[in-house]
Amino acid sequence: MRIRFTSILTGIFLFFVTGEAFCQQVLVSPDKKKELDAISAKANTTYLSAHLKALTLAHIYGWPISLKTKNGGFLSLQGVNKLGFPVYLITDDNIISAATTNTTAVQPGGSLGLNLSGSSVFLDNKLAIWDGGSVYKAHQEFAGKIITIKDTSTIIDHATHVTGTMLAKGVYPPVKGMAFNAATLQSYDFNNDVAEMAAASPGLLLSNHSYGDEAGWNFDDATNHWEWFGLPGDTVDYTFGFYSDRTQAFDQIAYKAPYYLIVESAGNARGNTGPAVGADYYGFASASNPTFVDKGPRPANISSNNSYDCISTTGKTNVICKKNL
Repeated sequence: MRIRFTSILTGIFLFFVTGEAFCQQVLVSPDKKKELDAISAKANTTYLSAHLKALTLAHIYGWPISLKTKNGGFLSLQGVNKLGFPVYLITDDNIISAATTNTTAVQPGGSLGLNLSGSSVFLDNKLAIWDGGSVYKAHQEFAGKIITIKDTSTIIDHATHVTGTMLAKGVYPPVKGMAFNAATLQSYDFNNDVAEMAAASPGLLLSNHSYGDEAGWNFDDATNHWEWFGLPGDTVDYTFGFYSDRTQAFDQIAYKAPYYLIVESAGNARGNTGPAVGADYYGFASASNPTFVDKGPRPANISSNNSYDCISTTGKTNVICKKNL
């Protein structure tokens, strides 16, 4: 199972927003806002160019543009890296996050006696989610809350259940969210996320990103086969631990918007170990040919991602993340 611990909301965030002094704080200075707007404009131009190029090459080399993955995840083509190979984002599970991050201890009835629930009006319009699609805002767990859909993308289960982790009311008690009394949320899809985050960050306190760059092994439910996204000839995917352009952009945004907390999934690629040695798998044809092909029997020397150093790109930034143990 591919488990990502993502929405570390209440334990850090609700402490962060209480207090009269903070409520009067300007979140981003005018100069920093100009810098963030510049990051947004540059990122938007870069994304549109890279995405168009990737869509064109996808038809030539047989790259999937989007697909459903193991356990109901969603994978989407974003661009092309400097070596000419495709770059994907993939959604991640966040099962039992409230328990694993000990959020229940700060909620009403919790062991710390803090009774935090996300009810402060100061949070209004300052929470956001980026995901593989839009939130189903008519869900019973969001009744009475204002969820603003910012992109014209398809409603998906993943975005809806992650939003539930963030702020579900608890109509069905086992799914009560971490900040269950929070009243508002802005919902974005993860396409062009850097540009959108930079533009929105002056008005946000927190956003959740339960997705990351695809790396290593992935199981394609539609075709029922394993896929290796590492470079041909490599035994380990270099993007594990790699400081990418997107990673740098996340850091720049977090630095220039000092009160904006980016909650990014760290990942557990150890849940996707690939097929048995000798079993069939798919991957790129060669180091100079990014055609996606049937590679035949899996060799023994390709990593199963079941040890350390299996967190890719943005999962290792200076944002809040939790390494899987």
